[in-house]
Amino acid sequence: MKIRLIVRRDLRELAKLYAKTLSKSEKRAFDAFKFFMDNGVPGASLVAEENGKPIGAVFGVRETTFVPNAARIQSLFIIRGWRNKGIGKQLMKRCVAAMKKRGVKSISLLVDRKNSVANRLYKGLGFKYYRTMLIREY
Repeated sequence: MKIRLIVRRDLRELAKLYAKTLSKSEKRAFDAFKFFMDNGVPGASLVAEENGKPIGAVFGVRETTFVPNAARIQSLFIIRGWRNKGIGKQLMKRCVAAMKKRGVKSISLLVDRKNSVANRLYKGLGFKYYRTMLIREY
């Protein structure tokens, strides 16, 4: 397994994998991934590959709030069959290290409290619950 920087030509394939893995819209994923690349922390958007095929990715994005030196983890995903093998942890560690190298002092992410696997990963990497978000969907 190899981890490398995401480049623009990866976005279409990553959007397909993301849409298939998480039952989301491929077009929306592609548009979001383009935004993440345009607003990314240099060196913090990474893809994991096996035999040249992507198996997961993470995007490290500058935070656009009023918090200085802040960033967020965006869209960490690993395709089925490759989960629970430490790949997400490796991607996260490399992403966080790249952000810290660029002067980021605060890193946030959103996670569903019911996603026990993701919560265990993030807590193991030192993330803590900060606030609860309320959302109304239409």
